Amino acid sequence: MNGTRKSKSSNRKTFTGLLKAPGYFVKEVMACRTAESLAHILAKGGRFLAQAKQALVVMPPQEGWDAVVQGDPEQSQFFPADFPKGLIRALSENGRSCIWSQRESSFLAWEAANPETLAKVFPPTTQLKNMWLRDAQWLGLNPAPQEVMLLPLYGTCPAPGVLVLIGPKRAAHWTTRDLKALGTFSRLAGMALEAFDQRRRLEQRIRQSSAVSEIAQNVNTTLDLDILMRLVLLEMTKAMNCQAGDLWLKDEKRQPMVFQTQLGLNTLGSGKLLGTPYSQRAIETGEPILVDMDAPDLDSAELKREGFRAMIVTPLKAKNKVIGIMHLLAKQKIACSRDDLVLLRTLTSQAALAIDNARLFNETKRKAQELLGLYEVAQVISEMSNVSSALGQIVERVAVILNVEKCWFMFYDERTGELKAHRQAIGAVDEQLEALRFMLGAPGVSTAVFRTSHPFYSNEAERENSVQAEFKNIFNLRNIMAVPLRSREQTLGVFLAGNKREGDVFTGNDVRLFRTLASEATVVIQNANLFDKLRRSYFSIVQVISEMVDAREHYTRGHSERVSHYAAMMANHLKLPAEMVEAITIAGLLHDIGKIGISEKILLKPGKLDADEFQKIKEHPTIGEHILESVEIPWDILSMVRHHHEFFDGQGYPDGLVGDSIPVGARILSVADAFDVITSERTYKKPSLPMEAFAELNRVSGKQFDPAIVAAFAEVWAQQVPANEVPHIEGSGKYPFPEKSLD
Repeated sequence: MNGTRKSKSSNRKTFTGLLKAPGYFVKEVMACRTAESLAHILAKGGRFLAQAKQALVVMPPQEGWDAVVQGDPEQSQFFPADFPKGLIRALSENGRSCIWSQRESSFLAWEAANPETLAKVFPPTTQLKNMWLRDAQWLGLNPAPQEVMLLPLYGTCPAPGVLVLIGPKRAAHWTTRDLKALGTFSRLAGMALEAFDQRRRLEQRIRQSSAVSEIAQNVNTTLDLDILMRLVLLEMTKAMNCQAGDLWLKDEKRQPMVFQTQLGLNTLGSGKLLGTPYSQRAIETGEPILVDMDAPDLDSAELKREGFRAMIVTPLKAKNKVIGIMHLLAKQKIACSRDDLVLLRTLTSQAALAIDNARLFNETKRKAQELLGLYEVAQVISEMSNVSSALGQIVERVAVILNVEKCWFMFYDERTGELKAHRQAIGAVDEQLEALRFMLGAPGVSTAVFRTSHPFYSNEAERENSVQAEFKNIFNLRNIMAVPLRSREQTLGVFLAGNKREGDVFTGNDVRLFRTLASEATVVIQNANLFDKLRRSYFSIVQVISEMVDAREHYTRGHSERVSHYAAMMANHLKLPAEMVEAITIAGLLHDIGKIGISEKILLKPGKLDADEFQKIKEHPTIGEHILESVEIPWDILSMVRHHHEFFDGQGYPDGLVGDSIPVGARILSVADAFDVITSERTYKKPSLPMEAFAELNRVSGKQFDPAIVAAFAEVWAQQVPANEVPHIEGSGKYPFPEKSLD
């Protein structure tokens, strides 16, 4: 009787302790933030309550998550590959609890419909025995424990976890009362697991919703492609609970996939397509793929060393077309439920649409810039007739349009049979340009393009023999384009561009644009050459007329050429525009053309002219203007010819203009004309020395002549001509403009 009472008292004490114990763990349970820490607390609590040697909490796989096992005494979590069809799985699914015990040579088992009901014995069949042995082997319990208690931790079935208690510490075996006494704890533990799972799901949904919102906002707020891709990658990794990733875009013109940006990988994976062959499969199917780093056909050694355990390979699909691919990497196993996959497709669709729109915007912007560049080049063509100036403007604009560091022309010289670089270039110094001259038979890019009229481009210039043959030791070229300067009749030369900025490469679009620009440049060159030939023809006529006018009087022979020369000296020193200098030079040759209408009797009179004769002489500027009005001459010189005898103080003729109202060209011609008259022999006087002439010019400066022009003439004369020497200009026949338009 006493023994019986003692046994009942002991059981009642244990039962009471078990009922009170769950509250002890509530605080710790509620403080848990990860599934692993929660499972450890539950295992610790179960081991304490049951006085077990060891406790394990097994959380079966759910919605793609692998099984999680956490134990007490504390052991590292692990992720078994295959969850076996054993007792743990069966109890998780049917909500039953049981005690499995090997006593001496026989096996006994008790099973309860739920932990709070009294267990009943059931026969331990060989099948059930094998199920437990399979669980023990999977858990690494070798040899299999002789006594275990298994309790599903659930609020609803299937249970989110199973508590596995191994071997009671006391000598007595566990009883059905122990199984029932742990019912409250198992209920509490199950509720905690479910609450944690719900919280995890809620946090994941919040994170995913935030990603959807962020990506949607990026679609509407930025069209900068680089910024957009980095933001998309950042939000996608956050949404899928990943720590790293990279993004590639499809570019059929160059390579199937081109690296764009990465996150959390440092230098790992940059320029290397991760996930192949899974990447290729995702591109082909248009569907995301979940990949384990232990997959046999995955080159993942570097990624595994960095601690990554799983990867999502997801295509970027816009308008039913794959435009790129992302690799999202995680340092934990990744779960992808149906909801996760739907969200992933939604996010990648939004991201792909945003990127595609940004690419379209950038492409439109690029084409607009190209059109603007073409317009600017066309403006150069319409506004410039000087070849050298036009080519300088063209290389500057083309370098900007193509975004290159170097741009230069190679022109064919018929006299030497060579291709030679023009001095107007971008990214080259004179010494380099001087070295760029090749015979047509020599190997190289320029010579080949000139001979065949076919464009050439390479993004591996260092490995191209034809590039190195011409430009080694002259240019350090990473990439290069060369297109012919071809008209219908002939090839004038080659237009070249090199070293795309920011490490970019040339594409077929660049070549097509460059050919268009080269065609425009060819038009400039041809038009300028034609105009140059026309100018030469006009100049020959002007020179003949000038000599005819001067030949009427022996003493005035060479006068017009000298006036032209002096006037050009002053115009250049005053830094007037090239077109103005050219016009003043021609006006100097023709300033006295009106004397054709003056009688030789007056022109050759040895003595002083009377009033009527001088009045006739004063008509020659207006006569000259009338003569030139009837001639289509390509220089604006009529006002210079008419007003070259106006005085700065308004006392000149024919219109009595004053100061700055007199055209600057006419003021220059006035000084040059007077200087030559003073320093030349006439029928009525001997020639004066230049210093005497300057003294006379200074004496009437401000009255007859513009003081600034007189001063400029004195400065340039002192720099170029010995003080008392008059340069021999007469009969030079020298063309005053560059003889070779492409030099």
